[in-house]
Amino acid sequence: MKKKRYLDLKYIIPLVLVSAGLFYWFGSTLGAEEKTGTEIKPPVVVTTPAYGSLERVFRLNGYVEAETTLTVLPRISGSLTELSVQVGEAVQKGRLLAEIDSEPYSLTLQQAEAAYLAAKSTFERLERLYESHSASKQSYDDAKAQYEAYKSQYELARLQYNYTRITSPIDGVVLARHTSAGSLVAPQVPIVTIGDLSSLVIHARVPERYFRNFYGNTEELEISGNVPAAGNTIFQGKIKTLSPYISPETKSFEVTIQLSGDTSMIRPGMFIRLTFQIDRMENIHYLPFAAITGQGDLWYVDRETETAGKIRIEPDYSNDEYFMVPEEYAGYAFIIEGQHFLREHQAVRIVSQREM
Repeated sequence: MKKKRYLDLKYIIPLVLVSAGLFYWFGSTLGAEEKTGTEIKPPVVVTTPAYGSLERVFRLNGYVEAETTLTVLPRISGSLTELSVQVGEAVQKGRLLAEIDSEPYSLTLQQAEAAYLAAKSTFERLERLYESHSASKQSYDDAKAQYEAYKSQYELARLQYNYTRITSPIDGVVLARHTSAGSLVAPQVPIVTIGDLSSLVIHARVPERYFRNFYGNTEELEISGNVPAAGNTIFQGKIKTLSPYISPETKSFEVTIQLSGDTSMIRPGMFIRLTFQIDRMENIHYLPFAAITGQGDLWYVDRETETAGKIRIEPDYSNDEYFMVPEEYAGYAFIIEGQHFLREHQAVRIVSQREM
């Protein structure tokens, strides 16, 4: 005889509770959908096109240099007996910078002078005899050759003696001292570096895609420079030279820019941010790129119906931040936040209107 199976109450009670919960959830959902049907208005942020000028610029970083910078090298070897200038000291052209021990060169000069004077006396005596036909042509030629040789040696010795005094070749400021008094120097050993701080330049490498903006337009191109170390002061610049070719390695060309104005606080080696204004559009309306979607749509709010609409647009002029819009859209309230999930004619709620 088979036994009857009965469900245990400990299994029945949880099933009943779960079923009741599901019925309640479905009932609540259906009830919410059967209510008034009021649509939730998405919040949006709008702005109206700004009016004014729009300019295209690009920026480069560089370093300030003195247009004329010279490293002074001695022309002879010897012991440096004096170095009379310090870093930062202003010097004029011809100012004595340093002296090399002149004693060896003084002795060489005296010897060369004595030999030169003796050869000169001999030559002058033989010249008179030759003119009176009392000396042969051979004797005259030998005396003349010896005289010219000793004269050259004397002039060389005098020149080397003068080189013991090292002077500044330009007006400028001492930028660096490379040695000190008592050191042995030679033509390959630098002594000081001098720069003309009255004319400061920047050598900038400009990408080749901007070459057409520079070529034939160097006078009109507006350039400004920001030097953080000089208190973020803005300086104006002007193109001094423009490279006529594009480097195949870097795909860029070199532009030398000269700074103008009061540059007394700028020094060679300072970091500078350069801004080049390529072109400019005046009296136009423009919007930020935040207003346009990836599909090229420009969403706006119809103020009468408070619904969303869209315009397909292809900007005719733009820079890195803004793009130009036709004048007919000057009074539109364009959506700059919240437009990416809208549909046309959908009711929206303006939560903020930003000024550009």
